[in-house]
Amino acid sequence: MAQPSLRARARFAPLALAALGAIGTIAAAPATLRAQTPVFGVHAGGPIRASLVAGVWIGDDPRREDANGVVAVVEPGLRGGRVSLGYAYAVSNLGSFVTARASALRTWRVPSGPRTYVGGEVQLLPLLAFGPRLSAFVPADHEPRRVLWLLDAGIGF
Repeated sequence: MAQPSLRARARFAPLALAALGAIGTIAAAPATLRAQTPVFGVHAGGPIRASLVAGVWIGDDPRREDANGVVAVVEPGLRGGRVSLGYAYAVSNLGSFVTARASALRTWRVPSGPRTYVGGEVQLLPLLAFGPRLSAFVPADHEPRRVLWLLDAGIGF
C-alpha cells in the first residue's frame, strides 16, 4: 500500500496541532469546570455564500464571564463547507466572544470547480454573539499556493 507523501501529510498539520492542543486543554481543566455546550450559528459571505454552524464547546460554562474552552464545529453551506477546531474565550456574559480556530474549507458548485483549503480563522463577537470573522487559507489540493483571505459575518446562538 502506498504511503501518503510528505506534502499530503503537511496539508493537515494545522488541524492535527489544533486537535492536540484541544486535547491538552480538556485534560488540564478540572472536572468541575468542564461543560459540553452545543453551539449554533449562521455565517454569510465568502465562497460558501451562506452557512449554518453546529458544534460543541468543551470547557468552562460559556455563559460565565472569562470562560474559555475548546470549540469544534461543522459548517455546511450553499457552495461549500468547513470543519474547525479551536479555542474560544467569553469576554463577558453579554454574548461577547473571541475564537481562534484551525479550519479545513471545501468548496463546491463554484465556477472554478471544487477546491480544498486549510488555514486558520479568528472571529470577534463583540456583543450578543454577532461579529466578523477573518480567515486565511492556502490550497491543499493544487498550486499555486496563494493565500485566500476571507472576511464574513456571523451570529451565534
